[in-house]
Amino acid sequence: MAYEHEPVLAWLPRIMGLLRHMQTRPLPDQTPRQVQAWLHQVMPYVRNARAQGHAINVWDVASLKHDEQRNAGVLAWLLDPRGTHGYGAAVLRGVIELLRRRMDLPADVAEDGMLHAAGVLTEHWPMASLRNRVDIAIDGQDFTLLVEVKIHAPEGPDQLTRYVESAQARRRAMGHAWAAVLYLAPRLPERPPAGVACIDWHDIAAILRRLPATGFNGVLARQFADHIDGF
Repeated sequence: MAYEHEPVLAWLPRIMGLLRHMQTRPLPDQTPRQVQAWLHQVMPYVRNARAQGHAINVWDVASLKHDEQRNAGVLAWLLDPRGTHGYGAAVLRGVIELLRRRMDLPADVAEDGMLHAAGVLTEHWPMASLRNRVDIAIDGQDFTLLVEVKIHAPEGPDQLTRYVESAQARRRAMGHAWAAVLYLAPRLPERPPAGVACIDWHDIAAILRRLPATGFNGVLARQFADHIDGF
């Protein structure tokens, strides 16, 4: 396969797909000479792409790593319809669509036309609780959604049950029609209580990769998707 007329960013996804393919099916043997010839063709494009900054991942530079608070902050920014990312309610809409598929979300709740007015808070203590701090709280015109973010740490004893109670108390206080807890973690609980929807970081990455990729915001969204896919 020749790459003389293809930019490195065009063939890099093919290489990654090839690596995934190798996990299920062995590839034909390649001689050292063939591998060396391939590298000789590819490396000028790799060096050129690196010189143009294509190897930069701003989230790695920002040292998000596996810090739950920092990653939750970026996610909250993406979920905020008023965020400077410019995507409006697109990411929040993707999450609501997941909820519709995974729990009994009424059809007339959290409609697209209402999502643009949703408010997003981070590290919030719902109902002035001194015990139940949630990573992200989202209030729409007719719904309350509390988001608990996990990367390595497990949930605490009865933590999700307490969050469901907080979500319902907040719903009643604000006059909303619906409330739930979204549990976002690499490993999902075996028996989540009623009122909890469970998703993993790959679900969020898939939502981000469906966003338009024509601008700088598209670069940031895809870089964050690549970052969280490693959790």
